[in-house]
Formats: sequence, structure tokens, C-alpha cells
Amino acid sequence: MPTIISGDGTITGLTATGISAVQNLPAGSVIQVVNAISTTANGTTTSLVDTGLTATITPKFSTSRVVVLVMQNFYAFSGGTDNGVFFSLVRNGTTIYTPPTSTGNSFYIFTSGVTNEFWANYPINYVDSPATTSAVTYKTQMQGNSGSTINAQAGSTPSTIILMEIAA
Repeated sequence: MPTIISGDGTITGLTATGISAVQNLPAGSVIQVVNAISTTANGTTTSLVDTGLTATITPKFSTSRVVVLVMQNFYAFSGGTDNGVFFSLVRNGTTIYTPPTSTGNSFYIFTSGVTNEFWANYPINYVDSPATTSAVTYKTQMQGNSGSTINAQAGSTPSTIILMEIAA
């Protein structure tokens, strides 16, 4: 029987003999990858806000892990002392990670007693075990403290998030 690929994307006449199913992939194999970018500019002072960077993945297996790779672009302007930016990684509305600093707080200090402007990219790399086959949404949040004014974007440089489902 001939294999026919039609213009509407359907395939007939193809048998799957010898093709390994996804569930037979060895541990550590990448099952799927989802990525997103954001160029949204959200300004705030001291309240936690979504940055606009978000992506959703629907795991094929409840035993899979999801590797979350974030590069969060931001701009901050300090207006006081001990200024900084708090970052959080959120899964389905629940904070699952806040990066620690040497001061024991979960924020990145960019000035200390100086009025200053600061542009940077902040990386977050996290391995999650959502234990579900339902859609899972990851997003970043940030806030300034002590007189800091922040934007989730600096100019036209985008922020990125990559989600990789990994076989257990």
C-alpha cells in the first residue's frame, strides 16, 4: 500500500512498526519543549506583579520533571538606600522558587545608598515535579523594595522562558 500525505496534513498507508512510543524513552530524554518571550513593560514600586513572562506546558506523564529556564530582563531605578528587586517563579498561582542571596533575603540588591539606574538579565533555572498531566502554567513575578522603581523589560530586549518536559 502506498503512503499518501495529503494537503490537509493527513497520512494514510503508514504503519508504526518499529517506532518506539514516547513512554519508552529512557530517563532524562526530552519529551517536549515549550518556549515564550515577553517584551511587556510592567512598572511597580513595592508591590509584587506579574512580569508578563509566562508559558504553559501539558506534561505527557505525571512522573515527568519540567526544567524551567528563565532569562528575565529588567530595568530598575533606585531612589533610596538598600534598593533591590525581588524575583519569584510561580506555578499555577503558587510560588515555587525565590532565589536566595548572600544576605538571606530573596532579592537581588543592585544599589546600596546610591541613586542609580540598572539594566540586567536575571536567570532562573529550576527543575520542577508538577506530578500531573494537566496544563501547568509557569510565570515570573518581581517587585522593588525601599524606593526602587522597576520595569520587567529594559528597552527592546525580550525576556524568555523555556519549559522542557523530561522523562523520569
